[in-house]
Amino acid sequence: MKEQDMDVSPLLEALHQAADAWRKSHALHDPDWEPLEELLGPCRAGEGGSHSPACSFMFMGMVAGPPGSGGIRLYKHGISRRYLNLDERGKAYRYDPRSDSYRPVPLGEALQHVFGPLAEMGESVFTPYDEDYVSRRDEALRRAGFIVLSADISSPTADESAGT
Repeated sequence: MKEQDMDVSPLLEALHQAADAWRKSHALHDPDWEPLEELLGPCRAGEGGSHSPACSFMFMGMVAGPPGSGGIRLYKHGISRRYLNLDERGKAYRYDPRSDSYRPVPLGEALQHVFGPLAEMGESVFTPYDEDYVSRRDEALRRAGFIVLSADISSPTADESAGT
């Protein structure tokens, strides 16, 4: 079956339902970049195409943390797909599925968890996670025989809702 012949509606519906459930379970918050940028520097493009490592993260939400933590911010690295979880003071945490909770970890361990796989992928902490990177990744996956799907879960504009 060719990619363009696939009916992806059930998959997209399932993705929307999963995203809605995740949003509800994580009590969505406005992005809080302060702990991440205090640690890695502000997100800004640098000279010669380099950038701050903070630019390659996505804010995924916030969960309750231990008393006094101010909550744990969940930052997902766009390339390694791993999480760096920081409280408001920059203390690092890792999710423990056995206890379904976040436990404190040394900052070096948390950074190694997130950045460690990059060298194996031919990338570095300074590789920007941007449209160019996503295009290169998607093309490499297609060449390897994978079907690449993407979904836009943003709210439709008024014109899109009206079908115009």
